[in-house]
Amino acid sequence: MIIYKIFSKLKRKNYPFKNLVNLMYDDPKTTILNMSEVDYVSTDCCKFWVTDQIVSIQKVKGNPWFKNMRRDDVCVDIGANIGAITIPLAKHCRTVYAVEPIFHKELWDNVLLNKLQNVIVMPFGLGVDKESKTYEFSSGKRTAVGMSFRTVKEFIGLQIDFLKIDCEGCEWTIEPEELKGIRELRIEFHFRRSHKKQDKASYKKWEAWLMENDYNFSIDKMKVSPCVPFFDYFLLNASRSE
Repeated sequence: MIIYKIFSKLKRKNYPFKNLVNLMYDDPKTTILNMSEVDYVSTDCCKFWVTDQIVSIQKVKGNPWFKNMRRDDVCVDIGANIGAITIPLAKHCRTVYAVEPIFHKELWDNVLLNKLQNVIVMPFGLGVDKESKTYEFSSGKRTAVGMSFRTVKEFIGLQIDFLKIDCEGCEWTIEPEELKGIRELRIEFHFRRSHKKQDKASYKKWEAWLMENDYNFSIDKMKVSPCVPFFDYFLLNASRSE
């Protein structure tokens, strides 16, 4: 009876019922999808099968992830998840190598859904070569073989133009010198609670290397949840003029 009275007042004020439902989830701007009733969603001409990872899909226009990409770029997406960055990159660039240890099947399904023939899915985790390790993110948990960034480069055998990294702390296995020659860098740095001094010192090394190699770079701070094993993380956008 109380709920009915509240709804009646809202209805008289021309308050959309959708907004009332969304308010129950603390975000009136969010559209709630029933995964059992939706096969795929589309944004900026990119299609994605609906899974519990669908919140990660991206729009291209105005998005710093995709700034300065070129049609003939060779791209690498490390921590590709279901393809939020991979799929748009593949529609705008020459080739994308997508490294994903957990959601590689879902990623491949999205590649097929978009009828892309320029994506190579690599079901490995960034880390120590041939080391078997359990990778975990969100609802996913899988054991995969590790591959160092040096080995990723050797496998590709081409000059990398555009590199995106979002691998929940595994980025620290890379030395900045290994990225020499890459024009565009999009890297999420995760500062681990258990490695505070080590990660801060490592990032200082990254900053020095970027400046020495004539990169223009900026940082986009992210909101940190107390439930994650990181005390800070941000997105580094770096571009080198040619």
